Amino acid sequence: MGTQGRRGRRKRRKKDAQGVTLCHELQFADLRRWLKLRGFRSKVLVPAQFKNTGRGLMSTESIKANDVMIALPESCLLTTRTVLKSYIGEYLKSVMNLLPSGLRTKAVKQRQQVKELHESSAAFFTSLQPLFSQPMAGIFSYDALRWAWCSVNTRTVYMRHDQSPYLSTEPDVYALAPYLDLLNHCPDVQVEAGFSPVSGCYEVRSVQGCRRFHQAFICYGPHDSQRLLLEYGFVAPGNPHAVVYVGHDTLKLCFDTKDRQLSQKMLFLKENGFLVNLTFSLEGPSWRLMTALRLLSLKPDQYDLWKSVLLGAAVSQDREKWSIQKAQMLCQLLLEESIHALEELADLKEGTDSSLKNQLAVVESLRHEEKAILGCSQEMLGIQRQQLPCLRATTHNQAD
Repeated sequence: MGTQGRRGRRKRRKKDAQGVTLCHELQFADLRRWLKLRGFRSKVLVPAQFKNTGRGLMSTESIKANDVMIALPESCLLTTRTVLKSYIGEYLKSVMNLLPSGLRTKAVKQRQQVKELHESSAAFFTSLQPLFSQPMAGIFSYDALRWAWCSVNTRTVYMRHDQSPYLSTEPDVYALAPYLDLLNHCPDVQVEAGFSPVSGCYEVRSVQGCRRFHQAFICYGPHDSQRLLLEYGFVAPGNPHAVVYVGHDTLKLCFDTKDRQLSQKMLFLKENGFLVNLTFSLEGPSWRLMTALRLLSLKPDQYDLWKSVLLGAAVSQDREKWSIQKAQMLCQLLLEESIHALEELADLKEGTDSSLKNQLAVVESLRHEEKAILGCSQEMLGIQRQQLPCLRATTHNQAD
C-alpha cells in the first residue's frame, strides 16, 4: 500500500510538472508563423498550459546546463527602431519635428505616469488622424495606452540601441521579444540572457538545464512578492525574497510623543536612509528595522550613541528589550491586518465572476505569505526576548 501510494504521488507530481501543449491554438499558430517568416524556427520550447503556473513554455527535449534555451533573431524583436521604420515612422518624424520640445518629450517618455502621458499626448494623437479611418479617440484611448505601457513595462528585455533624435534623451534599452516573453519566472532558476552580436539573436542560456517535457523558466530578478504583484501581476510560491514592509504610518506607532528628540531622530534616520525598506522576513525583522527601533529607543543622555547604533553597535539591555517589544507590536499589528484582509477577500470571492476570483486569489496568496512571514517573525522575536538575560550574562563574562 505504501509503495503504491508513493508511486501515485510521484505520478501526480510528474503530471503537474509537465504541461499540455497549446501549439494547436490559433493565436500561438499565428505567432509561430509570424516568427518563422522572420527567421525563428526552433521547436525546443513550445507553448503549454501548466497546472501551477498557467501558460508557459515547455521543453520538447532535454536542455543541458549552459545550453541556449532560445535564440530570438533581431528581426523578431519589437523596438523603437521597429516603429520608426514602419509606415507610421516617417509620418511620426515629420509631425514630432513640428511639436514644441516640451510636448514632444512628454509624448515619447515611457516612464511617465500613464494618465499624465495620455492627457499630455492628446493633441499629438489627434494629429495622427490622417493615418487612420477610425476616430483617434477610440484608437489611442486611455485603456489602449495603459495596455501598451504595461506591455512595455512588464514584457520587455534589456537591449541597448542607438539613440534616435525623434525620441527622448533617456537611454533606449527596451525590446519586446514575442514568444520569449512566454517564459515564466522562478526565483531559484539561473539563466544568462542578452543580445549576441555574433549570432544576431537575443539568447537565453540555461545555467541549470531543463528536463524534457518540463517547463522552462527564467528569473526576472531578486524581487519580493509585492513588487512581482505590482509589476507583473503574480506572486511566486516559495519566494526566498518575500518580505513584509513596515510603512511610515505603521512605524509611527512606536514613537514616544514625549520624546523631545523625536524630530531629530527621524531626520537623522531619514538622512541616513533608515526610513525605507524596513521589513520582516522568514528570518525575522530586518537589520534595518531593528537598527531604526534601537535608535528610536535611545534616551536623551545617549545622543552620543546615535552614529554608532546606525553602524551596528549594541545598546543596553533595557533599550534592546524596548526595541524587541516594539518590533513585536509592529509584527502583531501587521499580522492582524493580514488576517482581516484575508477575511475580507473570502467575502469578496463569494458571488464574483471567475476573472475577478483569479485576481483576488493572487492577492489572497500574497496575504497568506505575509501571514506566514509575520508568524515566523513573532516566534523569533519571542525567543530573542527570552534570551536577553542570557545575553547580558554572556556580555559580563566576555568583559571579565
